[in-house]
Amino acid sequence: MFVNQKIQKTPIYLIDKEKKESNGHFVQPLLLIEMSGIAGLYNPVSKYIGVVCTTRKELEQRLLSKNLQIKTIPEEQYRFCDSCSEFMQEGYYFETDDNSYCSRDCVDKKVGWKKYLRLYNSGLAFWTTWYNA
Repeated sequence: MFVNQKIQKTPIYLIDKEKKESNGHFVQPLLLIEMSGIAGLYNPVSKYIGVVCTTRKELEQRLLSKNLQIKTIPEEQYRFCDSCSEFMQEGYYFETDDNSYCSRDCVDKKVGWKKYLRLYNSGLAFWTTWYNA
């Protein structure tokens, strides 16, 4: 049914509109998943898909009824793992080649843990976060 359909993944924040701060209150980073006939939210940390609707407009209306609003994360504030392509807001970063990996398993597959430790000790690789709520 969904084979060969293009899936659009957009990193987003959910904003709590009840909060009185200037831009609302940051709830959490998620992925907005959209394809023909489906729009939903995906949590890359828990691997949970929730709030699935038939259109983005329906999804936004459902969220608005709970005082939540979608805010797209600027491209410079998000990353995708250079090994498994998962959306990530934190992970291992390598200054030597500007690559990022979401987990130790992904570092092991692409770089090797011993090499990571050598680069870490040289200050050229480290664990970091990219989101700025």
